[in-house]
Amino acid sequence: MKFEKIKSVLLLSLFIVSLILTQRLWFYFPFGGVISIADDMNLEEFDIDVTEILSPQDFIISFGGGDYTVFYSEPYEVWNITKPISNNSYDKNDVWIWKTTKEVLRDYLKSDYEVHQIDYDKWQKINRFKSIRLNFACEIPGNILIDAILDESGNASKIKEKIDTILIPAIEGGSNNIYLGNHENDFYIELKGNFKDNRVRELVDNIEKIFEDKGYINYITLNRHSQVDNDTLIPVFGTSRETIPFYNVKNEIDVTDKASVISQANQFFSSSFDFVKEINEIDGSIIYMYGYGEKTLKINKNGELVYEEKVDNKKASYELDFIDSLKYAVKFVEEKGRWPINRENAYLSDYKLIEKNNKKGYEFSFNYRLKGLPVFIPDIAKDKAIVVRVIGSQITYYKKMVKSPPQNFNKEVKSILSVFDEGQEKKMLDFSDVLRMYGYMIKNTYIMENELEEEKIQDLETEELIERIGLVYYSYQDKLVPAWEVTIDDIVYYFDLYTGVNYTSNPKN
Repeated sequence: MKFEKIKSVLLLSLFIVSLILTQRLWFYFPFGGVISIADDMNLEEFDIDVTEILSPQDFIISFGGGDYTVFYSEPYEVWNITKPISNNSYDKNDVWIWKTTKEVLRDYLKSDYEVHQIDYDKWQKINRFKSIRLNFACEIPGNILIDAILDESGNASKIKEKIDTILIPAIEGGSNNIYLGNHENDFYIELKGNFKDNRVRELVDNIEKIFEDKGYINYITLNRHSQVDNDTLIPVFGTSRETIPFYNVKNEIDVTDKASVISQANQFFSSSFDFVKEINEIDGSIIYMYGYGEKTLKINKNGELVYEEKVDNKKASYELDFIDSLKYAVKFVEEKGRWPINRENAYLSDYKLIEKNNKKGYEFSFNYRLKGLPVFIPDIAKDKAIVVRVIGSQITYYKKMVKSPPQNFNKEVKSILSVFDEGQEKKMLDFSDVLRMYGYMIKNTYIMENELEEEKIQDLETEELIERIGLVYYSYQDKLVPAWEVTIDDIVYYFDLYTGVNYTSNPKN
C-alpha cells in the first residue's frame, strides 16, 4: 500500500514536471523556433507598386510667366474630383500628376537619350516656363528610382547619383528633355533625346483650367514678392480663398482602451499571444514580451507603438536590394495595421542603410498627407510617422505614431472657429505678416548660429536666408493645426496659419 502511494506521488510529480517543461517549450517555441512575422511573405506574391510609396512629397506646377501652384496631394483629391465636374469632361485621370508623369518617364527612359550635367541657372530658366517639378522627401539613387519606374531591376542605368527632384517641361509639339537634380548637393543633369510627348503639356493645361474654375493657392517667388535674390516659392492667399480647416484628432491607439490594445497586440503575436507576458508600466504604457525578448511590443501612453524582434541569422542572411526591402516594409505596414489615410497619401520620407549582428539591411521612414497637406507630429522626428527596419527577409523593428483624423471630413465642423473669440476676424496670415512678427527673431537666430561678423550682418535680409516655405498640418494638443513651415539653415520653424503662434523650431533631421 505504501509502495503504491509512493508510486502515485512519483507519477504525479513526473506529470507536473512534464507540464512545466511543455509549457516552457510552448512559451518560447510555439512554432518550433523564433518565427519572424515576415515568414509567410513571398516576394513573388506581393502585389505592390513601389512607385506609389516613392511618390513625390510635393508637385510644383509652373504655368509660365512667374505663376505657380504647389500640390502636396494629387489635385483630384484636393478638388475632390471623382467624376466629371461642371460643364466639362475632366475626371481624376486628367489631373493625376504622379500617374501621368510616371508613364512619361517610363517611355522616355526606354528611348535613346544622352546625359549632360547642367548648372543651376539653366535649371531655374527651364523651371520658369510651363513645367511640372516633382520633389521627393529624400535623396534616392537615380538607378533605384529608374528601376522602380521601369518596374525592372538590374538596369545598366546611366544615372548613379542621388536625386531629390525631377523637372519635366511642358513643351507643345517639340522634343521634351527631362531634368534631374539634387538641391542639397547643387547637382543637376539633363536627359537629352528626341522623345516627343504632349501628355505633360495637356496635364498642366487641365490643371490650369480647373485651377481657374475651382481655385487653389497661388505661389510666386520670394524674388517677386520681396525683391530679394531668392527663387524660393511662397504661397499667396487671395481675398476669396477658402480657409484651411483645423481637424480634431486622437491617437490611433488609445492605451486606456484595453480591448483595442489587445486586438492590436494580437496582430503581432497571433496564436502565440497566450504565451506572451504583459507588463503595465507606471506611466500607463503597456509592454508585451515573448520569450526572453525575442519579440517585444510596447504601446506608449502617447499612442506610439514600437515592435522589436531579435535578428534571426537564417532570415537575415538573405540579401535583398532596396526595392525588395521596401516591398517587405510596405507589406508589413499593411498587414499589421494600415496607412494613416491610404497608400496613395503615404510617401517615403527617409531611408538609410543599417547593420545589426553583422547583417545588413534598410531602415525606411514614411510620412503621410491629410487633405492636401503633409502632417507633422512634434512628438516624433519630422516626417517619420512610421519607421520600419528590414534585415534580409526579416522585419526587426517597427514604429508607428499616427493621429487619426475624423472618419468623415465633410462632417467635421470645428475648422478655425474653435480658436477664435466671438466676433474676432478669421483670416489666414500672409507670409508678410509672419515676417513682421518674427523676421527680427529669425535673422538674429541665424546670425548667432553662424557667428556672423559685423560687416556680413549689414544689409542682411531675412527673406534671403529662407531655403523653403510650405504649409503643413501641425499636431498640437488634440488638433491638426494648419501652419507655416519655414526652413532656414538647420532650423525649421512652425507658425500658426491664423494666430501666428510660434509652435516650435527644430533641426532638419
